[in-house]
Amino acid sequence: MDRLIVAQRRAEVGQQRRDYLQAMEADRKATSWSGRLEHAGQPTDTTSIEGDRATVVDSYGVRWTPPPQLYATPEVGALWYHGQPLAWRAEARRDRTGWRLWSVTIPPWCSSYSRCGAAPPSPAPSPEATPS
Repeated sequence: MDRLIVAQRRAEVGQQRRDYLQAMEADRKATSWSGRLEHAGQPTDTTSIEGDRATVVDSYGVRWTPPPQLYATPEVGALWYHGQPLAWRAEARRDRTGWRLWSVTIPPWCSSYSRCGAAPPSPAPSPEATPS
């Protein structure tokens, strides 16, 4: 993957990636919920190229899978939830061998995609479940 990043930015972009994956893993361990980023394809996604610089904005949401004890019954089967898509912004530069990643601006895992370790919200009672 390093060859896709501008040489002088590899350490910084690599650390950003490692930190993000570490936050995702710590959150999974704390809650047992598994989150997987998925491309969401929003109308606000764009690509613009000006000379040897490009900006790409793509949206990604999280598909949440709860811990097996919440859904692992034959009656329920597979269960997951989709989080709201958020925009990621990548800056790229073109050199003699092609395009290379310069920087990535992404929403923080904690507070944007996840509540990071907080208990999931309790389901609200349906109108039929409330006493009259």
